[in-house]
This record gives sequence, C-alpha cells and structure tokens, in this order.
Amino acid sequence: MGAGFHGGFGNTDGTKSNETNKLIKELESNGVKFSKEDIVFITKDKAGQIVWLEKGNSTAGLEHIVNGNGRTSGHAKDFERAFGVSKAQIPNYLNKVISQGEIVKNSLIKRGNRECFERIYYYEGKHYVVTGIGTNGFIVSAYPKKMKGDK
Repeated sequence: MGAGFHGGFGNTDGTKSNETNKLIKELESNGVKFSKEDIVFITKDKAGQIVWLEKGNSTAGLEHIVNGNGRTSGHAKDFERAFGVSKAQIPNYLNKVISQGEIVKNSLIKRGNRECFERIYYYEGKHYVVTGIGTNGFIVSAYPKKMKGDK
C-alpha cells in the first residue's frame, strides 16, 4: 500500500480507523471511482454524504488546494491568513470543518460539463470554507471565504 491516509502531511497518523474502513467499503459497494491509496481523509458531512480528500494533482484534491494549478498559487496562504492554519494542517482542518461544520449553502453547480456541489461550511462560530465537491463526494477544491458581516 502506498502513502495513503497521510498524504505526506503531518497531523494524521497514517492508520485507518474502523469508521474510515466502513466508509471506504461503502464507496466500493456503491461503485464509486476513487484511489484508495491516495486518500488523505474520508468522512461524512452533516448532509450525510461521504466526502473524501485525495492527494490529487494540480487540478483537483489536496495538491490543487495547497499549491494551485500553475495559473494560481493555491490556497495555503489563504488558510494561513484567514484561520492561522499552516499548509501541513490543512487536511486535518478540512476534515474537521467538513465533518463538524454546519452547511450554510449547498448548491449543485455546473463546471464545464460536470456537476458538483458548492458547499459553504460554518465552523467554530466564524469560519467559512467553500468547497467544490464532486457529486460522488471527492473534494476538488477548498478555500476560505469571508461572509457578509464578518470582520
């Protein structure tokens, strides 16, 4: 098995919990396409959807979130400025936001010829994180967002 479940980032122990295994089996039984070895985390959000982050590449997943795609520099500095979350802490932070945060907006949108969810999560009384999540639950992107009335 490759570097799955830690993705080369700190703050995760590299082990698979019973809940993680259960969610992976559920994806497999539903015929969802994913790369088990590349999963950084997998959880369920408050909408009840299985959501997971893979190491990814420049267009989707953790690599895209932290480093961008060549045209953009990624959102690592945005997370640091907005929430004091370092690059290495982003996977753990996103896991907490998605599993524990309240979904304040959930829209099905079209990106090119694909549909995905644009979800905004409210976390710890002040944090808003916008995510692009495929209809299958794969996290394509995430970034901080200031909402009206925030300081």
